[in-house]
Amino acid sequence: MDENIIGKNIKHLRMMRGETMDELGSVLHVTKSTVEGYESGRRLPDAKKLEVIAKYYGKTVDEMMHNKIYEIDGVDSTKIVEMKELLNAFLRIFPLIETEKAYENEAFSKGMKQIMEMLNLIYNGEEVDGNIISEICECFEDAIEAEVIECVANMIWCIFFLWTQQYADIDRIRKIQHRIVNKQVDWKELIYENQKNNKAVSDQRKRFIVDFDGSLFGLISILKETEQWSQLGDYYLALRYVFGIVDTEYSEEMNQLIGLQMLLAFVQIGNKYALDFFKSSSEIQ
Repeated sequence: MDENIIGKNIKHLRMMRGETMDELGSVLHVTKSTVEGYESGRRLPDAKKLEVIAKYYGKTVDEMMHNKIYEIDGVDSTKIVEMKELLNAFLRIFPLIETEKAYENEAFSKGMKQIMEMLNLIYNGEEVDGNIISEICECFEDAIEAEVIECVANMIWCIFFLWTQQYADIDRIRKIQHRIVNKQVDWKELIYENQKNNKAVSDQRKRFIVDFDGSLFGLISILKETEQWSQLGDYYLALRYVFGIVDTEYSEEMNQLIGLQMLLAFVQIGNKYALDFFKSSSEIQ
């Protein structure tokens, strides 16, 4: 294979899961030297072994053979995670929309105040009230009735925020959050914990998509119908794929690739939100 895509993909996925070659070898019933051969490109896994590897890491055989998975998340895995950096990146990827005119609406102002208070609690590693997003959305719904279009964008923000806050073990996540505040977590650990959690909440996320897909698409459609916010609507359409809030037959990795291709296309036609997405991603690395 050109560029040893299979080997590099295997090594990347193994390291992101925090496994040794011996541990992967045990799964495949092969020796450490065989795994080393796969990763270096000196030997190729046969079709059955490749199928086992792909299934083990939640990929398809086609993805393992042709997609450069190792290039998609190019974060330095040894870099310490900074809570401020994490939140700043989150807010650049999922922008909160604020205008002076919108703040003239009392419900909008109240909703934004609650969001800022929530983010401040997260920054300090403190517990957030589980009902806060519902309260924020109620404020924005009231403002939407007053035709405050900015609330449509921020309702979408709330849906994406909820999507990122689904956890199988909330106590474990809180401990990690406190360790991030104390600068004790590197990106390798955070990515591994995120991947493990994603698998654990897969059924929960399927229900989430069923519950929110119609509302999310409807809100995005409203943005796309307005000249001022149509770029943001296109941007959120792509983010649905990037973050997996879509019901397709493809794997998470394939959906992510589709979303990234959409974002690249939007960059080429001057979408400022798509451009900022790639800028924020590069700043984390």
